[in-house]
Amino acid sequence: KAYEEITNSELQAKFDSLSKEGVLFTRMFSSGTRTNRALSSILLSFPALPRFKSILNDHQVHQSFSSLASLLKSNGYDTRFLYAGDTEYDNIQSFFSQQGFNKVKGKEIYPENSFFTKYGVADETVYGAAKGLINKATQPMFLTLLTVSNHQPFLFPENEDVFHIHNNSDLSVKEKAFQYSDWALGEFFSWFKNRDDFKNTLFIITGDHGFFEDNSNKDLFIDLDLYHIPCLIIASDLIPSVNNKIASHLDIIPTILPLIGGKFIHHSWGKNLIQDY
Repeated sequence: KAYEEITNSELQAKFDSLSKEGVLFTRMFSSGTRTNRALSSILLSFPALPRFKSILNDHQVHQSFSSLASLLKSNGYDTRFLYAGDTEYDNIQSFFSQQGFNKVKGKEIYPENSFFTKYGVADETVYGAAKGLINKATQPMFLTLLTVSNHQPFLFPENEDVFHIHNNSDLSVKEKAFQYSDWALGEFFSWFKNRDDFKNTLFIITGDHGFFEDNSNKDLFIDLDLYHIPCLIIASDLIPSVNNKIASHLDIIPTILPLIGGKFIHHSWGKNLIQDY
């Protein structure tokens, strides 16, 4: 989610720390105001079209795009998509299974006693499942995680590790959820940094869209705050820096492909934010 509205460093301390280890894009904008628009732009570098229906939900769109998953799969990667909620939502399961992902999984893989909201399990549960996949990996992996804890209704578990967040009376419900998501992200990276393959792994952390007020129209409003999102890329070949170029989700794939290595033919609508200009 967008970070401009929430500027308290206490809420994003883990992300701020990680941003010093990679390239932080401060003027990154989502391709749309809904998650389905963001997913097609991030994973396919295909723009959100000026229509009310996303290509994810248009059953007339049965073509294969040159998705990041397809490109990496052809180069020997195991490609996985892990969602916090129901993969039938927005046709995620059907669409991305046709776009190079070996497996698209969601709520069905999490323990029944997991903390759930109507949108899915808590972030720490998604990261826990991701750890399991990573530990079992026998080949290079491209793993996409879609988390929901900083989405309405802004609820998260009340376990001992996050009591300090729940008990902070200075924070609103939304701010607490935001800090929880930041905590879960930090815990995942703390775990990963102890692995031998950390230096050989490329990480992209971004949001799908900005925050909405109750009276916002997601389909019609063009307030830039609704589109402004964080984006951080961490890779051993990158010198940590702040990149202030105007950018969008479409630029992520052409930016990271040279960092992965090898030769790729990709029908991208974006540009390489590090090399092109």
